[in-house]
Amino acid sequence: MTVARNEQQANWIRDYDMTDRISFFSRDPQVMDDESYELRLVSPQSGRFRWLIGANYYTQEFISSGGGGDTTISCVSTATVLTDDPATCTGRVLLNSNNLSQSADQTKVVGYFAAFDFDILDTLTLSVEGRQQSDELTKGAGLISPGGVRLRESFDDFLPRAILRWRPLQDTNLYLSYSEGQIAGDFNTFFINADERERAQYLAQDSRLAESLPAETLEAWELGWKQRLLDDRLQFSLALFHNTWQNIKGRSAYAINETCRAAEIAARTIGCNPAQGQVVGAPKRTPDAGGVLVPLFLTRSVLLPGDATINGLELESGLAVTDNLSVQATLAYIDATYDDYIFNFVEPIAGFNQMKGRQTPRQPKWSGSVSATQNFQVRSVDSFVRLDVNYQGKSFADESNLAYMEAYTLVNLRAGFDTGRYRVEAYVRNLTDEDAWMTGARFSDFSSPFQAPLLSAKQGIAVSPLDKRDFGIRVNYSF
Repeated sequence: MTVARNEQQANWIRDYDMTDRISFFSRDPQVMDDESYELRLVSPQSGRFRWLIGANYYTQEFISSGGGGDTTISCVSTATVLTDDPATCTGRVLLNSNNLSQSADQTKVVGYFAAFDFDILDTLTLSVEGRQQSDELTKGAGLISPGGVRLRESFDDFLPRAILRWRPLQDTNLYLSYSEGQIAGDFNTFFINADERERAQYLAQDSRLAESLPAETLEAWELGWKQRLLDDRLQFSLALFHNTWQNIKGRSAYAINETCRAAEIAARTIGCNPAQGQVVGAPKRTPDAGGVLVPLFLTRSVLLPGDATINGLELESGLAVTDNLSVQATLAYIDATYDDYIFNFVEPIAGFNQMKGRQTPRQPKWSGSVSATQNFQVRSVDSFVRLDVNYQGKSFADESNLAYMEAYTLVNLRAGFDTGRYRVEAYVRNLTDEDAWMTGARFSDFSSPFQAPLLSAKQGIAVSPLDKRDFGIRVNYSF
């Protein structure tokens, strides 16, 4: 039996616009607690028929400001056309507390599983596994505030897995596998809490919007070949796979002119100030630069399900060239393409929101690596030199495939010696001082004046560069 518990508390304040402008700050506190229990019974593994059965229980509670956190915006513009001119700002600071009904959730997962291995022949083995799983998801402010709204949904499914292994030769292993996986669905909390007028605005922008999303599912096929040759000096593993990914949680943003609630009138939140004539049930309005009340639109994120197909291959190999020189190589090709996926953040720029036929983000089609290690002795002391070359192909920053990170090659070098008690290693990382973006993702541009109705038209790419070349020495002492 296995028992585990974890507690985590964190908080940070960040410059959300990520520029030298003082425009947008975010505070993101979060608390997470989880527990898990698992019990399994295993048969003796020496027989022709082997089995295991078990059950597990997992619970997690996660509370976070999330979704941009609690924010302060110092430049709010009511201009009706896209602008980057700070002169259009109203001079007011917008304080926005994130909706806890969106950022608090509790998960309970109960699973019962069994697995059976049967040697049909001495060279042919069938493995069958199954898991009956129930995911219960609870979200809403009621997890934090007594009497608040709680949304609850259960996602139940049977998840099978089967593997057929054939060993026609002692050094050859061929296999075919099929498996299914599941991730719990989610809620569109803003849409659930919307009144009739607000819902009409959501549905006018996408009529497929629903209160909840079904569970994400993955069906995976894999055909593999593992081989050892040349007295085990050469070995490789080749796998071909085909995955069908359904109900992917796709995020879009809609500008909504919300209705003032009683709590907002009492708190005098922006757009619901009774001193400006606002009352419960009235549309939110805020003064423009001339003091005239105009509708206040807030950007609300919603989820829409999408589908994708993933095909590819992976190759891993190793060769002992000599007793002291070894080489390893990997190669991967992955074609991950959307079949249906709505994503509207870049629609004002791209002119489309359907991502069908486009690649999933941050997943290069080609990647690979080559490593070589030379072992030798210096005055009877074990020594080594190792070279690693890693290639990352072109990848796209977001679902629209408008922006991409170019391919790059990263080279690392290490050399050292090991006496058994001491290990000394000199290294150079990024030997060629490659200048490239390691990864990147679409991100709303919060450095320009904040225009809620036009937020999705202000987009950029948040990128992470490769570390510059650096070198050093590591010393380990064992006792």
